[in-house]
Amino acid sequence: MTLRRVVVGVDGSPSSDQALEWSAALADGTDTEIIVVHGWSEPEAEGEGELVLRKATDYLRDRGVRCRTLIEMTDPRELLGRVAESEDADLIVIGSRGKNLFLRVALGSVGEYLTHHSPCPVTIIRDDRTGHEG
Repeated sequence: MTLRRVVVGVDGSPSSDQALEWSAALADGTDTEIIVVHGWSEPEAEGEGELVLRKATDYLRDRGVRCRTLIEMTDPRELLGRVAESEDADLIVIGSRGKNLFLRVALGSVGEYLTHHSPCPVTIIRDDRTGHEG
């Protein structure tokens, strides 16, 4: 199966970095486009999000992977699903542990939400660096 578009959620966490690396390996040597997405809930976090996206796109471009970015102040769960649907994505990839503990507790796991509401398959990359699963 050839993937045309893959949506990857990033937040600067180690598991988010692993999700990006896994997606890049999936896209290597193909015409797959990675759409890197970052959502946040607090206005002061915008600058951090832009830095996370810049780091992600630099990484992908250095590997020769086609990519675009999208950043928006909104619930990351809703944003990832909406982007996947509007872009007719073949896959969403996220890390198992997000950076924002408050959002995880208050809103529930992004992965859990997407497994029930995503318009396409979801891959959740386990955080091997800490030995935790999401």
